[in-house]
Amino acid sequence: MMSRIPPSVGTAKRHRPALSGVPETMLWPLINRAAEARRPAPLLDDPEAIRIVDSLDYPFAEHFGPPDLSHVHRALVMDRLIRMWLRQHPAGQIVALGEGLETQWFRVDNGRLTWRSIDLPEAIAVRREFLPDTDRHQNWSGSALDVQWMESLDDTRTRPTLITAAGLLMYFRPEQVRTLIHEMGNRLPGVTLLLDVIPPWMSRWTLRGFRVTPQYTAPPMPWGITRRQLLAMQTWHPAIERVEAVDYFASRGIRGAMIRMVRNTPGLWNHLPMIGKMTFRRETVSAN
Repeated sequence: MMSRIPPSVGTAKRHRPALSGVPETMLWPLINRAAEARRPAPLLDDPEAIRIVDSLDYPFAEHFGPPDLSHVHRALVMDRLIRMWLRQHPAGQIVALGEGLETQWFRVDNGRLTWRSIDLPEAIAVRREFLPDTDRHQNWSGSALDVQWMESLDDTRTRPTLITAAGLLMYFRPEQVRTLIHEMGNRLPGVTLLLDVIPPWMSRWTLRGFRVTPQYTAPPMPWGITRRQLLAMQTWHPAIERVEAVDYFASRGIRGAMIRMVRNTPGLWNHLPMIGKMTFRRETVSAN
């Protein structure tokens, strides 16, 4: 069942988002999803993304260039994994870290889940313009690195909980990522974490200054890991029961052809972007 926000909300006039740095990156996946959703036979149905894009006064093309499928592939894989989890836990709580203007709530809502979107104050201020709080959808202003959001959740030992971190952790320093995972292991028994990762070569690319267009340079992404390093994250905390790597699928166009080529080239498969699925033990296990 899809919970819809009335079209009048946030659409009375075109809104110029006051964003910069990492929070501004939330507009990049938004335009890519909306552009795909406008196609006659889209890979991703996302009318809410279209609604928000049409309500924004922002130079999407000048900053991000032509739309591509990178964020569409991520959304499709994350949607599929969330729906699989919801089949087992239809009344579970989902926490979306650094969600920006992601409209996943609308795409996966089953009428029973609760959703909490956590992001920095400037990002949440824009999100609330278009995706206001409801009885089952809440916006939380704060950093994903602050443990207060963990302390505010229903007990994860008795309430099934899924945490997503899409387009977020690569902007953290490696030690910050490790600290966040460590706190989850100490405080959130039984949760499942879905995170997307970029490979080291892509991280180095951004650290040198990745100019997406002449008008826009992507913020640095200090955390990049290989597939083997993702799987090795199971050793980061004794509460981590399992870590799996989930590949993006190859679809149409140049990006799809590149994915197929790399997968068929020995050694390169270890150096692709991917989704990680991390499962924590239900019993409380603390680490120093």
